[in-house]
Amino acid sequence: MSTGRSSTNIPSSLRKIWQEQEEHGRAYTGKQDKMTTKAIVSHDTLQNGGWKMEEVGLRELEEGELLVEMVATGVCE
Repeated sequence: MSTGRSSTNIPSSLRKIWQEQEEHGRAYTGKQDKMTTKAIVSHDTLQNGGWKMEEVGLRELEEGELLVEMVATGVCE
């Protein structure tokens, strides 16, 4: 598979979308399984233990939107 992407740590959900795009062209917007990602979700302050790493659902992309691969991020408390 040649996607032209630089990351070697690609989540399987994203790999599936890229494979479908390669097979059907970049404009492919077919129905996809519900995508999920991990996020730090704040239910309270950090000191009260309110920040939790959770799996969250992503809605389907709409016209004019694109999926961005985030390679690294940081959180300041």
